[in-house]
Amino acid sequence: MTHAPRLALVPVALVPVALVAATACGPAAAPLDTGSGAGAAAVAPLRAEYRLEDWQLAGVAGWDWVTGELVLTENAPFLEGGAFATNQTVPSDCVGLSFSFWMGGGTGGEGIALTLLDSTRATTLLGPGGCGMGYGADPDCAPGAGLPGWSLELDAHTDGALDGHTGDHAMLSLDGALDKPLARVPVPTLASGSWRAVEVEVVDGAVSVWLDGQLLQQTPAGSVPAFPALVGVTASTCALSQTQRVRDLRAFALPQCG
Repeated sequence: MTHAPRLALVPVALVPVALVAATACGPAAAPLDTGSGAGAAAVAPLRAEYRLEDWQLAGVAGWDWVTGELVLTENAPFLEGGAFATNQTVPSDCVGLSFSFWMGGGTGGEGIALTLLDSTRATTLLGPGGCGMGYGADPDCAPGAGLPGWSLELDAHTDGALDGHTGDHAMLSLDGALDKPLARVPVPTLASGSWRAVEVEVVDGAVSVWLDGQLLQQTPAGSVPAFPALVGVTASTCALSQTQRVRDLRAFALPQCG
């Protein structure tokens, strides 16, 4: 299997978190006005949003400039791509995340992963392809080193004994260790050819995941460690293939985080 060349992580200055108002009905509004008087916000924001900017692409990933969508892989075998926002970090153990993904148009492999990359240890933005989905590693199907941090994979292809069951599934793991999942659950068909919505909430290292509004999994407190994280997504195809796109990837500061 031939993997796309990996890109070295470009060092970035970690800037203070920029918070903007977010509403339940649309994208972020203007920066928060925390003053008083006529210019002050009449209603407190539901939650504050991190600005995810300065996207660095890896592998075959690219932007669809017509739709504004991130194309991680086209429908061709043995591809991998990824993208990470490099302008700032978020706390890995206390953060809200949301995005939408589209898989389809092919034979159903491999999948997409959301990764909070440990900026203190990362040397690349793309891990092994194939069953590694650009983040994970396994000596049998994805040799190499996984990305440091924690990842949520949405796997549209079963890799035999490695996956532990048949069918599409979601899995949470540390440092790309595919054989040591923190949690793994079956999910409805992912390569549905329609946009699907994912929400993630991490509080005190406990991770809760929703797919299309349905709770998929919850892990205990302390499941994921604390580190300054870069937010990004990766994907790959194997002998099976499909187009894999992501849009509206956002990160939020939660009130529980203090």
